[in-house]
Amino acid sequence: MTAAAGAIIEIDDVVTGTDVQQFTGSGTWTKPAGAQRVRVQCWGGGGAGGGAAAPPAGQASAGGGGQGGGYAETWFNASSLSATETVTIGAGGTGSSGAAGGNGGNTTFSSGGNLVQGGGGNGGTFLAASASFGVTAATTVTQTNTGTITCRGGVGTGGLRNPGPAAGVAAGGMGGVAAGLAGNGHGGGNAAGVAAEANSGAGGGGAGINASGSAAAGGNGGSGRCIVTTYI
Repeated sequence: MTAAAGAIIEIDDVVTGTDVQQFTGSGTWTKPAGAQRVRVQCWGGGGAGGGAAAPPAGQASAGGGGQGGGYAETWFNASSLSATETVTIGAGGTGSSGAAGGNGGNTTFSSGGNLVQGGGGNGGTFLAASASFGVTAATTVTQTNTGTITCRGGVGTGGLRNPGPAAGVAAGGMGGVAAGLAGNGHGGGNAAGVAAEANSGAGGGGAGINASGSAAAGGNGGSGRCIVTTYI
């Protein structure tokens, strides 16, 4: 069964005795009848890429790629879960011109507390316009992932500023990926960063602006997702 974007996609397979509910938007998980074991997987939203300033002649500005959202997984005895549980999908971070990228949001599977949480990725850093060579500072990688199995989101690559005597050249960094998913944003070459795909949990690409160009934003991070598999 195919559902609209942001809805729950539910697949029932009576042969194998599994029920899969995939959340691409926040919602409520309902425990299937006869549930025995439940596997919960959460990916946080990715951080946005860093933006770039408007550099004068001979200068350049760049932003680094955003960090991918974190991954968390836990298996539960179905009897330990309520009849319904709240699922919150983390939004991707938002990119801004001439500034660091925004952080992604946490994705949680919760019953009065965060039972499973994939932490949001951190935004890419920003390298101001200058007449000196430079690479963006490393993106912060600390994030809170809660579960039996956890994995930190991939780090975005650095943006590059390479000024010249007449026309500086810059390249934005590439966004980091979330564990097991794809769709990260690419860095801009004299352009804004490219956004990560929706529900990829990946980081957005950083902007890179050459001399005398206009300020540009980093690409937005991809939103997260949650998959709940019930064994009946």
